[in-house]
Amino acid sequence: MKYNVIILGAGTSGIIAGIQALRNGLSVLILEHNDRPAKKLAISGGGYCNFTNRNIHHTGYFSDNKHFVKSALASWSPEDAINLVHNLGLQYIEKEHSRLFLTEPAKKFIDALLKRLTGFKKCKIIYNSKIISTAKDNKLFIVKTSNGNFHGDKLVIATGGPACSKLGASSVGMKIAKQFGHNIISPIPALVPLILKGNDKMTDLAGIAMPVVATCNNVEFDDHLLITHKGLSGPVILNISLYWKEGDTVSFNLIPKINIRDILTDIKNKTPKIKLSSCLEKYLPNRFVKFLLTQLGGDSPLQNLSHKKIEDIAKIIHDFKLLPSKVGPIDTAEISRGGIDTFEVSSKTLESRLCKNLFFIGEVLDVAGQLGGFNIHWAIASAMALDLDKL
Repeated sequence: MKYNVIILGAGTSGIIAGIQALRNGLSVLILEHNDRPAKKLAISGGGYCNFTNRNIHHTGYFSDNKHFVKSALASWSPEDAINLVHNLGLQYIEKEHSRLFLTEPAKKFIDALLKRLTGFKKCKIIYNSKIISTAKDNKLFIVKTSNGNFHGDKLVIATGGPACSKLGASSVGMKIAKQFGHNIISPIPALVPLILKGNDKMTDLAGIAMPVVATCNNVEFDDHLLITHKGLSGPVILNISLYWKEGDTVSFNLIPKINIRDILTDIKNKTPKIKLSSCLEKYLPNRFVKFLLTQLGGDSPLQNLSHKKIEDIAKIIHDFKLLPSKVGPIDTAEISRGGIDTFEVSSKTLESRLCKNLFFIGEVLDVAGQLGGFNIHWAIASAMALDLDKL
């Protein structure tokens, strides 16, 4: 059977792309290899879908083509995302770092989008549909699946990346793109914990969480660090993982809102017999202070610390360095970094520059956003930017 548009993937991007195409009067077939749509969206934001961020900006995305996202983001703002949520009859709440979450489970968001999608007569969704092959014969795309063969004037790849394979994620979209001549930037885990070497004593502090400022490759994030039995996690680390590469050191300001040198100097002048540990425990977890003292030369009354020693202590606390050995496995990552080379895709229409009427949207592209609503925003923005109205 022939359709104007065939969309591979019924995730966030695929559903939005289908709605847009149907509004333009086009017939749409969506093929999804899972047994239900948007499985990744359903668990995002702890099940409450962090759908955007008030601080969306192209600098919040990692790509070899740094300017690629600008056009789509210019056409889909955080205010547009808020209006979409309201138009679907849903409400949102703003949390730390300008992250916007739904007040109801993400399933209601998905159900509302599906209701719009399936409200069009020219729409068909087929689940449990494994892609066997894709080809282009003259002007038509031929998609062979486990549920039969389909023909389309246009083909939209919205299959996502390989992160979260437990939810059915795979690299199938990248393989299809490669078949049509596209370069693939090898996907690697992103928004993922960082692993420390097995003999690193930091892992003995598993369970400790604290606010820090982390820096790597001139990129800085202010958020919470979580120490695990394997290494480092928490939102600050997930964001740092976007920019970290093997061999990079990560620097932490452990007490970012004060100057500990001035604090210790002042306390030393007023109560010189107080111990260093007592001072630090006001700002850091007790277990972490005990570990930190091994790096600082032990515990002692402040009166025994010279001005230079206090300077050295402050330097370690405000520039505490760790050398992770690797990122966590891709199954533990929220997204992947890498994908279809965006230099070969139009930033304005999302159409392939190598194959007419072939389009790519969402995570399948070499676009990886920071934690906090950036990736769902991109999924929708890229789908909204599609130019499917001309056959």
